[in-house]
Amino acid sequence: MALLDTGFRIASLLTISVLLTHTAWAGPWMAPGDSALRQDIQILADAGIIQAPITTWPLSWGDIAASLQNQDDVLPAYQEAALLRLRRRAADATATGAVQLRVRAGATENPRQIRTFEDGPREDGEIGATAGWTGDRFALGASIQYVANPQDGKEWRADGSYIGMALGNWMLAGSLVDRWWGPAWSGSLIMSSNARPIPAITLDRNFTTAPRSKWLKWIGPWDLALMVGQLEGDREVSNPVFFGFRFNFKPTPQLEIGLNRTALLCGDGRSCTLRDFYFMLVGKDNRGQNVSPENEPGDQLFGFDVRWSPGTLPYAFYTQWTAEDLGKIKP
Repeated sequence: MALLDTGFRIASLLTISVLLTHTAWAGPWMAPGDSALRQDIQILADAGIIQAPITTWPLSWGDIAASLQNQDDVLPAYQEAALLRLRRRAADATATGAVQLRVRAGATENPRQIRTFEDGPREDGEIGATAGWTGDRFALGASIQYVANPQDGKEWRADGSYIGMALGNWMLAGSLVDRWWGPAWSGSLIMSSNARPIPAITLDRNFTTAPRSKWLKWIGPWDLALMVGQLEGDREVSNPVFFGFRFNFKPTPQLEIGLNRTALLCGDGRSCTLRDFYFMLVGKDNRGQNVSPENEPGDQLFGFDVRWSPGTLPYAFYTQWTAEDLGKIKP
């Protein structure tokens, strides 16, 4: 009995995650959480095979798949293995017209309070199911989870759900999908999957092709993510609006630069007009300590990140900086 009890305790310390369907999940995006997938993408990006910026998650599957199609050069073994794995994943993920189902269960004795890029149970135990369908223009994903002993008291969740519509080279969506902005693997100073996803209206670029203008082509491939969502009511200012913006680009195959901006505005008891939104956009939303909370449109963060890889060597350098708006600008 002692041996069985010891074995059970050891097992309970480990996170158990079981996928009961095909490991390649269909959908227009790659949400953060799969470190092996990210590693393959990073290997091929550093080798110059994937030209797209890759530090704004979710990534577009179509954008990544386009970079893999015309690669016929002889590659080192580890790059060739990454290329084959990604091609298999991309073939499944970009297929249209089929419904795919996924069931997942996970348990851990000590849920991580500070999460990394790798996905894992947020609570002591969880079980969920997801159904997804991708068409030529629309994409749908319905997800539901039941969790044990939730910290926020919500046993039933719909994290991972989305409905999206392609508008030219853009995807407009209503989503509950995790986001990760920046080059780091252990966290992000401005947007990560550490907290549960924010219900939001999002706009993302499908293909990150470089500008054709001779004045802007130095930017190289570029990406843009925009989101407007609403946070929960259990906070000092209930139900605030969350605004997030990220622009990242690759002027060279080994250099990627990202610019970030987020803001909180509106909420119960605060003004929430187009004028307030305009003041937020132009930076006139931090007016000093003598202004009443009702007349303070919002609070912002701004930051940037840079990642550079020598390309031929198996390492990279990156940094991320984020600051809060502390200026006192009069309207």
